[in-house]
Amino acid sequence: MGKHIKKHGKPLPEPVRDSLIRWLSLGKTLAAWCRENKIARRTVYVWIEDDERLAGQIKQARDEGFEALAEECLEIVDTEPEITGNRGRDAAYVAWQRARVETRLRLLAAWDPKKYHPKFQHQHEGGLTLQVTTGVQRAAEAAAEEVAQKSIASPLQAALPPLSESEEVEIKDADYEVVERESEEAEAD
Repeated sequence: MGKHIKKHGKPLPEPVRDSLIRWLSLGKTLAAWCRENKIARRTVYVWIEDDERLAGQIKQARDEGFEALAEECLEIVDTEPEITGNRGRDAAYVAWQRARVETRLRLLAAWDPKKYHPKFQHQHEGGLTLQVTTGVQRAAEAAAEEVAQKSIASPLQAALPPLSESEEVEIKDADYEVVERESEEAEAD
């Protein structure tokens, strides 16, 4: 039996500790254990604050409990519902079992999101081709055409590469919206 450091009151008795750890490792909740043993949850939290060993045991027990809940989900799903008369399977029973599994899976995702959150990740290696359509090229072409028609050469035109040298990038299977805005001069008119 280890030495307990107490900050707030009486330390957790060893048989009570064992009961709590066993309970949590079965996938049952702390609230249910507290109700059954007539112990306030706050008291358990005080015990956890006072005893690092207990905190580690509870964390490990909860991890084991998460696995127990996941296994319970499989058992629920694998239990075949009874056939009732001419109507086949009992729809209410099936819906209830589905709700039981869904609730457990949601709790697992909330309690241990790194392990149980239903997030799908895809790693990609290799190149990626993007095509961005902004309307800028059309505006630049129109401006260049206007300059050519007026035979006006500007320092800006000389500094820019010809449009034929610009790179084209392609976006595949992407959702985007092209927003065209009028220039401030047009808004002022």
